[in-house]
Amino acid sequence: MSARIVLLAAAGLLVFAGHAEEAADYRTREAACFAHPTRACVARLERRCKILRGDWGGTLSGRGRMPGCNLPTRDGGKACRVSEQCQSACVYDGPVFVPPGAQPAASTQCRCYPMQSLRKGAPLRLCTARGIEMVHID
Repeated sequence: MSARIVLLAAAGLLVFAGHAEEAADYRTREAACFAHPTRACVARLERRCKILRGDWGGTLSGRGRMPGCNLPTRDGGKACRVSEQCQSACVYDGPVFVPPGAQPAASTQCRCYPMQSLRKGAPLRLCTARGIEMVHID
């Protein structure tokens, strides 16, 4: 039974390692395509983004837009205290009103953001060493 558990754990590590390599490869392809975009390369990027469970943002940039693929993180939803513990950011997910600098009431109120890039245009509450801080991503 323990050999089976070890084999399953090793398979899980290979999947995570493979996902990280695929994400890095995707970023390289995305940069090359966006440097000289064609309909074909953009269509391939969009398909690959969806396969990697990302959010496709198109090719246009500007206020409120996030071009390219926003890929998921491996630690999304994990409890955290500060963003350094996360692949992306540590965000507050507690009651709506929180005074600036307040400390989270429970350790479960801060979670790692599930995507690599934070959403634009909406305020976010980040968990920091100084307490909860409101930020706005433009």
